[in-house]
Amino acid sequence: MAALETRSAFSATGTSKRKASAESRHETLDGIHILSDLTAAARLRLAAQCKWQQCGPGQQIVGHQEDRQTVFFLSAGKAQATIFSESGKRVTFQDLGAGDVFGESAAIDGQPQAATVEAVTPCTVAALSADAFWQVLYTEPAVMAALLKRVTGQARALSRKMFDLATLPAARRIQAELLRLGEASAMTVGKAVLYPAPSDADIAAHVASTRETVNRELGEMIEAGVIERRGRRMIVLNVEKMRQLIASHQAGTWPQSAKGNAALSLPGAALPRRMPGGLDPARLGLHAQKTAEREAVH
Repeated sequence: MAALETRSAFSATGTSKRKASAESRHETLDGIHILSDLTAAARLRLAAQCKWQQCGPGQQIVGHQEDRQTVFFLSAGKAQATIFSESGKRVTFQDLGAGDVFGESAAIDGQPQAATVEAVTPCTVAALSADAFWQVLYTEPAVMAALLKRVTGQARALSRKMFDLATLPAARRIQAELLRLGEASAMTVGKAVLYPAPSDADIAAHVASTRETVNRELGEMIEAGVIERRGRRMIVLNVEKMRQLIASHQAGTWPQSAKGNAALSLPGAALPRRMPGGLDPARLGLHAQKTAEREAVH
């Protein structure tokens, strides 16, 4: 990297000591995904050009519409990219974890920051100027390719989210969000454990709903045996059945049973007396009926 090579070379001993000191504070770019094809020495030189900061939970790292063309590398911790409406409603666009990059849009097009990013857990963040970031892209095709793949992935994810917002009622979006979280979590025998469990407000921010609606829907899913709460954990009792539940919702397959209760109908399969994972078809049917009635009203 031409621009990075102009810096004075570190001595082998000095470099090792500085790297060890930085890594002890998570001030390293070694885990940043789009920089994975750079050599360790190149990442170390790039890290020296960054301004490092430690952020506590709830602390704002960068603000929406902030006129700051800076790229941020999240070396450690978790954060969220959100936008707040004038009334204070929070809409979450993206969850960020260690290894992610954000702020690249502002650096690329010179416009203000596209979202507010706040730390969810203690975070270590490296800030790099737009000019320095562009120099990396000019001189490192592998980084440019990784960035393009990331931006494309984000566009696809936002397209799916827009589709869900336009076509699915709130209850379905909440279920889809739990499925997304469940599939990204550790699974044991078809179950997914979300720890720490997302708050009602967090789920609402992800699905553009209200905390009250989320609280009601989660209560009904607990009653139906779809999910379970244990302290700070939320357990999706059967991920596959949750996936089928959402698919059947999207297909509109909620026929009425002889007793007038909505029954879950999965293509090509009759419901057993007791579903795998302990799901009760009768309780699922009651949950489906309540949801269908609410949607009919709206």
